[in-house]
Order: sequence, then C-alpha cells, then structure tokens
Amino acid sequence: MNKNEAFLDIYRSIIGQFISSKDVQNILDSFPQGKISETTLTKSFLKLYSSLLDVTLYRALEVDSQIYFKENKSNDYHQYLTGFDLNACLSKYHSKNSFDLQCRFLKDALLQFYLRLAADIREIESHILVGEKIEVITEVSPVGDFHGALECGFCIGFKSQLKESGEFYYKPRLSDLFEKYNNFITWLNEVETSAMLDNIALKNINKQDYSWIQSVHAILTATADHQRLSSALQGQNDHLAFERFGALLCLAYVFSSCDLHYENIVFNGDYPVIVDIETIFSGKWHKYQEVGHLYDTLMLPRSILNREEEASPLTYDINRKNAFEAHIDDLIVGFEKTYDLIMKIKPDFIAKVNELFSDIDYRVILRGTKTYFNIIKNINHPVTLIKQSQALEINKMYEVDLPTALYQYEAEQLKSASIPIFYAKFDSKKLCSYDGKVLFTKMEKSAKDLFDIKIKLLSNKDKENQINNILVAKKAFVARRDGITLTEISPDINTLERKDFFDAGVSHIEIIKSMWQRLVNKLCYISSTAHMSTIILENNTWNGLASLDLYNGTPGILLVWHQLNSVLNIKKTKHYKTIRNDIKNYLYRERITYEPSLYQGLVGCLYVYIITSENLLEELPVIQVALQKIAYGASALEVKSVLDLDVIKGLSGIVLGLLTIKGQLQSYHAISKSLGCICQSVVLKIVNALDQHLNDKTLLGFAHGTAGIIAALSAYMNHYGRNIQYIKVINMLMKRERSFFDPSINHWRRPDNGQSDESWCHGSIGIVLSKLYARRYINIDFDKEIEIVLTHMEYSKSANLNLCHGLAGYLEFLNTILTMSQLEIKESTKRRCEQVKESLIQKINLIYLNYGVLVDNYYHEDELPGLLSGTAGFLLTLLSSHERNVVDSMLSIGVH
Repeated sequence: MNKNEAFLDIYRSIIGQFISSKDVQNILDSFPQGKISETTLTKSFLKLYSSLLDVTLYRALEVDSQIYFKENKSNDYHQYLTGFDLNACLSKYHSKNSFDLQCRFLKDALLQFYLRLAADIREIESHILVGEKIEVITEVSPVGDFHGALECGFCIGFKSQLKESGEFYYKPRLSDLFEKYNNFITWLNEVETSAMLDNIALKNINKQDYSWIQSVHAILTATADHQRLSSALQGQNDHLAFERFGALLCLAYVFSSCDLHYENIVFNGDYPVIVDIETIFSGKWHKYQEVGHLYDTLMLPRSILNREEEASPLTYDINRKNAFEAHIDDLIVGFEKTYDLIMKIKPDFIAKVNELFSDIDYRVILRGTKTYFNIIKNINHPVTLIKQSQALEINKMYEVDLPTALYQYEAEQLKSASIPIFYAKFDSKKLCSYDGKVLFTKMEKSAKDLFDIKIKLLSNKDKENQINNILVAKKAFVARRDGITLTEISPDINTLERKDFFDAGVSHIEIIKSMWQRLVNKLCYISSTAHMSTIILENNTWNGLASLDLYNGTPGILLVWHQLNSVLNIKKTKHYKTIRNDIKNYLYRERITYEPSLYQGLVGCLYVYIITSENLLEELPVIQVALQKIAYGASALEVKSVLDLDVIKGLSGIVLGLLTIKGQLQSYHAISKSLGCICQSVVLKIVNALDQHLNDKTLLGFAHGTAGIIAALSAYMNHYGRNIQYIKVINMLMKRERSFFDPSINHWRRPDNGQSDESWCHGSIGIVLSKLYARRYINIDFDKEIEIVLTHMEYSKSANLNLCHGLAGYLEFLNTILTMSQLEIKESTKRRCEQVKESLIQKINLIYLNYGVLVDNYYHEDELPGLLSGTAGFLLTLLSSHERNVVDSMLSIGVH
C-alpha cells in the first residue's frame, strides 16, 4: 500500500470516528504557518494507535491459535486461552520492526491528511462561503448512510463573523453531476415556463475522488427572481412545496431512481433539493426488470409499507413532517404536470438527456407495454387487494390512495391513447427506442416462431374455442418467459386453465427455464444496482438473495445454477462467477468468530464451492483455510440449547455437510483425514450435550429436531464404522419419537403444540428420512412408515411450493425413496410412491401455472429466490423429477 492509498482510507473514515471539532480547530489555527503542530498530530495519532494495535493483536492471536490447534490436535479453546501468553505471542508471530513501520506510516499519512483538510477548508471559505471566514469549528459528525467504513459522508459545523451557525458537507465521491443536472433543469424551464422543477444549485468543490458541497440551508441567491426565491425559502406555501415534490417524484420515476430518501432530498423552504444528485441516475436498465413501482423511489411514505405511522418521507423538513396526508392532491398535481410536459416534449427530452449524460450509466423509460398493463390490472386485481389489506388501516388516513391515484392517471392516459407506449434505452454510446405497435408485432411474431404449434385446423366450430385457448396459452407463456405481457392476446387471458398450457405443449422443462430466467433477472438487477459484492450485504438481505448462506442466499442459487448448466446447458454468466468469488472471499475473510453451520455458514458455502469447482487441485488452498475456520468455529460453538445441535445452524448439520464434502475429496487423503478429525470431535460434542439439553418440548423434525441428530450420528457411522454408544443414543431418540405417534390420526404429533405436520423441517418426512440414514442400525418396517407419509401427503391441503415446508419437499422425499437402490421396499410401495408423485406434480402444475404464468404482475417480487424456502429449491426438485441429479438432495444430503 502506498501513501496515497493509505491517505485515502484515512480521509474517508477518520473524520466521523476519530477526530473532534477541537482537533479541526487546532489544525486550522496552526495551518497559517504552513505546518501542523506536533502536539495536534501526536494526540490524533494516539487515538488511531489503539485501533491499529487491536488489529495487530487480533491477527497475531489468530495465527497463534491456528498453529496451537494444529500442533496439539486439540479443539479445546478454553484450554488454549488458559495458557495464552500475549507477549510471547507478539514476539513469536509478529515483527516489532513491522509494527513500528506501520506506526510511522500511519503518522505520516495523518500529517498528509491534516494538510489536505486544512487546505480544503480554506478553499471552501473562498468558493462556497464567498470569502466568509470560519472563526470556530463547532461540530464534526458523520451523516447519511454508512455504505461501508470508507463511504461515510460528514458535516462540519462552524461559526463565522456573519452567522451564528453554518455547515458544509464532505461526500466520498465526486459531485460533477450537479452542473449537468442544473443545466438540464435550466433547459427544462426554458422549454416550459410553468415547469415545477426549479433550479436551486448547490455550490460544490470537486477533488480527485471526493467533494465538498454547500449546505441546503444556506441562503441561496443564484436565481433571477431573488425576491420570489427569498419568500419561498421561508416555507410559507405548502401547496407549492408539495407540487414541487410531486414534480421531483415524476422525474425520479422517469429516471427509475431508487434511493431518494431521508438525507438525499432536503427541503429548503418550499423547495425540495436533491443533495445526493448521483442517486437520481442510480437505476439500471434490464429488459426483463420491472422498476415501475413508485415506491422504488423511496420518496413516498414508508408507513403504507411497514405500518410505521410516524415515518413520513419528509423527515428532512421537520415543519412538514405530518403535512403529507393533507397535500396528496398537490403532489399528484405536480406529478401530472411534469409527466404531461415530458411526454409532450419526448423527442427533445430524450435528445437533451443523451447529450448531457452520455458519459454515465443511466436509464430512461417512459413506461412501456408491460408496466402499463400491470398498472391497469393491479388497480383492481383481487390478489393485489388481498396483499394490500394489511395496510388498509394506514390507508384510511388518506382521502386518496396515492399509488392508485397516480397509476389511475396513467391508466386513463393509456386508455385514451394520449400517451404513446414507448420504450427507451440509453447506454454510453447509443440510443434504442421501440414504438409500442412495433413491440407488439415483434412479440406476436416471436410467439409463433419460438413454438411449433402442432394444431390441426378442425372444421368443427365447437373446437375453435379450444384451439384459440391453446394459441393464447402459448403466447402468454412466451410473454411471461420473455418478460413482456401481450395485452392484446385475449381479453379472457385469466380464464385459461392449466390444461390449456399442457394441450399447447408447454413442458415442465420450459417452465423450469422460464422460472430460472426470472430468478436470474432478479439476481442480475440487484447485482447491477447494489454496487457492492454480496459479502458486504451479508446481514442485509434482499429477500434473502444477497446473503451468503445455503438456506436462502446466493450459494444455494449457485448450486441450482450448476445443476441447470449440467443438465439443461443453462449458460454460466458473469453473475455465476461473481457468486463463486463472493464465496471465496467469505471463506478467506478474517473474523473474530466463525459461523460453521451447514445452511447458514461456512460448511454450506464450502460444499457449494467444491461442487461448482472446475479444478479442485487449484482450490485446495481455499479449502484448507475454510476447514481451519470451520474447526475453530465448531470448537468454539457453545451448546446452550438443543437448537445448537440441529441441522440448520447446529452441530448435526456440520457433520452431514462435512461428510458429504469428504465424499468429494476422497483422493486428497490429508484433507480427508482432517475432515474425519473434525467430524469426530463434533459428534462427541453432540452426544455429550444431549443429556443436558434434551427435554419434553424438543422437536422431532429434521431441521430443528431429533431426526437431524439421528441422521448425523448414523451418517458418521456409515463412514467410520459402528459405535455402540452412538447406536444406543439413536435407539433412545427413536423410542422418544415413537412416544409422540398418535394411532388415532396415524401420525406423529409435534411435542411443542400437539399438531401434526408432514414437512421436512418439523414433520413426518424428516422423521422417515432420518430412519433411512439409520437403516443399518435399526429394525423398522419402511413400507409401513412410508405408507403413513404417503397417506398424509395425499390429504395435505398445503399450497406452499418450497422445499423446507411445502410440496417441493414432498416431491424430493419421493424422489429419494424411488432412487435409493439399497432400500428394500415392496413393489406395491414403489407404485404407490409413483402415483402420489404424479398427483403432486399435477397439484404443483395447477398452483404454479395458475398463479405463476397466467397472472403476470409484480406481487411476485415478494417471493423468496433461495434454496430451502424459495424458487431455486422448487426448481431443483422439479428438475430432479425429470432429469438426473448432479448434486446431492438438499433434504437428505449424503443419505446414499
């Protein structure tokens, strides 16, 4: 790392965390002499020194502990800490000269930072404060979103000769878009004098890779009508203020902006001012992605979405915090005026945007076919109304339902054909646009080209309706797959039945490809707009998609992608490689504690990383590092309840996952031996903890209950031989499980609530699966056990499609039973399994096709995309019913 890089790191993080207003004042006082006083520099350095020392000690401790565990072949963390000698550790594993060099380097970087900061403030006085001299620094504080430690803005407050208080802001990125945006708004006002978008320019100073900007609350005079502006800045006209806010909402809507909340817009009197100007261009175009929802701008009340009644979007103007409800009509007026203006000057608007912003990534979409159709349909769609029912109490406070009012306006405009249907895409080089009629023609043609319509034109007129339905079903499926809804297909599209799709020849494989395309489109969109790797979003999931876990995160999606590539030749895109790289970084990442679990931690990530590897030999360094951290995490895991023994987050899942990984690494004897040692210690930990934590309420299922523990102990013995103690534990758990079987309902009752359940996680599927693992050590009538599960599957009323709780889990159970060559069951049981499987597939067809293909709207954004509770796992199961598996069953991992 060179000085400039170190300086940049400090410059972006030190202000809000390590420096006070007094420090900045001392810097300014000593700067006229051209140097920073040694006292100021030393005091600030000492604040950073402790942080540097903490990092150094942590790294030394980690190295020492890894060497200790390797040499002593022990996983007793408490024993290690008892004999730990801090001084010996530092002297043995860390060079004192290296630490001294870091200290000198840090001190030198601090000096450079202070000199730059002092020079910047003097430039701010000249350019932003127009010669006004800062007398006293009163405040230094971080502001805005903390996009990582290096992405924090901050505010410097001050007193001067002319004012009691003032402020200016640091931004960790350039603000060169201010000038372009202001030129754009100026042009818009010249085209239409009644435009509601006023040009209030914030002064700014751009440096190499950061900037300083003026406070919105400063007195602004850069306008021709100074008297009108001064009056408006007093905040005396709420009607105009909210009309302007509606106009700005429209502009954000047109540009598909998605982060205009809180600190990114600030009211100055009657003017909403964008202070984070680059945010308005944060939308990313993707032809499948629908970003037509007004809530995506984050400018509307969150209270409608999450029932936080006090969370008005106008928290940036405390005087108007509760005024939103009274001025919805004003906002709609501003929105409509601006929308009409943009559509009126559409060609000039597009040309001007392309002229000013051709060198940056942005998107403009003046709402196309798909979105308009959804707007019209969703206003009164019954499913949408059901989903909105949770917010009805909040909506009662509004005289007009805001989204419906705005969408209704667009819908009426569309119906009257006063707004042409129009798509526009911009990139840095070219402009592409399609007229709505051309778009319809192309999609109609593609529907016929992509499907071989094998229909004989029958003379019998009674057959004509059936033929028409088949044609419509094919077109609708193509439209759903390609992300476009053909609104002119048929006025009766929602009356189509499942059989129409299968009569039209739409196969399960086509459905799988269609669903996968939609899921990947989500992945691509969130990846292109997040501007950060998924590792940073580890604890801030986007419907589970951005988390690095096997349960519902990107590793599970990667696993399914690998299967689809192997079986259906689905292409591996850059996003596939990005997920693998994120997992690699996660496995390498240094932490204080490690989450070793199968479905929510390192074991699951390592399993996926190995399965998707194209060259295991090259991956060995990553695997070895991951195993060290898994061993450390498993040894440090303190069993506080039986949940710490489960399959999802606990020790049983670690055993099942590591044994499956061992099967992939049999030829690497050293690693295989290490895996065995880790598994042995974890199994011992499970057995020793059971007596203390097993109780009357302990669940029976596979995910969180004793079935998972039985599976783990059995799988370990399947690899390393019989163990009398473990067999006794299994029999004890089996005896307990039988005590919860109720002959009156021919099913197991849950210990916690007395209900019956068929699912993998809590119910009979998981119970019977665990016995498949233990079949060598127990005497059981599998035909009878499987018959119990089949009977309850047939009578189940579940419409859930996922693996963990739903029909995909049922289907995966049947796939496992039917593909286990070593399982001896009667032919009649196998035939019954086949019958129930076919019945399940028909039920899944009905549920998915009726609600997933025919009903094409954006409430599907609520579905989870992941493995155990989402679309990816459902796809994997549906595919395994038709094609060979190249990955293990996620519900019975390693059972074979």
